[in-house]
Amino acid sequence: MSKQYEMPAGAGESEFTDRKSVFLGHVLPVQSEEEALDFVKQMKKKYADARHNVWAYALHDGSMRSSDDGEPSGTGGAPVLDAILKKGLTDAVVVVTRYFGGILLGTGGLVHAYSNAAVSALNDAGRVRAVPYTAHEITCEYGQYGMVCRLCEKYEALELNAEYTERVGVSFLLPPEAAQRFSRELTEQSCGSLVLTSTGERIVRLSVD
Repeated sequence: MSKQYEMPAGAGESEFTDRKSVFLGHVLPVQSEEEALDFVKQMKKKYADARHNVWAYALHDGSMRSSDDGEPSGTGGAPVLDAILKKGLTDAVVVVTRYFGGILLGTGGLVHAYSNAAVSALNDAGRVRAVPYTAHEITCEYGQYGMVCRLCEKYEALELNAEYTERVGVSFLLPPEAAQRFSRELTEQSCGSLVLTSTGERIVRLSVD
């Protein structure tokens, strides 16, 4: 089963000015390299008149990339990626757009500015926990439906849905490591007449306490 991780809760933005250069930070939660690069492409198109559109992304499978987009090597993409990693986030893409103000910032100034814009945008986006849940189905008699619902409540199931035909088809998500205990109790309470069927894994986004 996949491990849980933290990611941006949504889109985030920031604006930072340093010696007349304006830095615009944008964050988006993503699930793949394709989504990340598509967002980079959108930002480059939106801010085509800017001097630089520096970017970085990190995904929960461990892949990550960054680009200085014309800035001196290591002064743009690296600090943006570092901002993502230091906040313990993944499945995140950050684009920092720079409108040059005519004053050179130097290597240290660029690193600070890009890092500042990225961190501020990530803070604006917020964070959630991405937790792997297992998806399950049960087909039961109408008289057993209440018992199934009580078990779902006991084991904190999410997205409970029921389809009513000759019998009741119930689908729901269970927290990590709850399926075995749920299945055992289901067998006991139904005298072995009901079976918990797994249909895969889903990632659920939960608030960070």
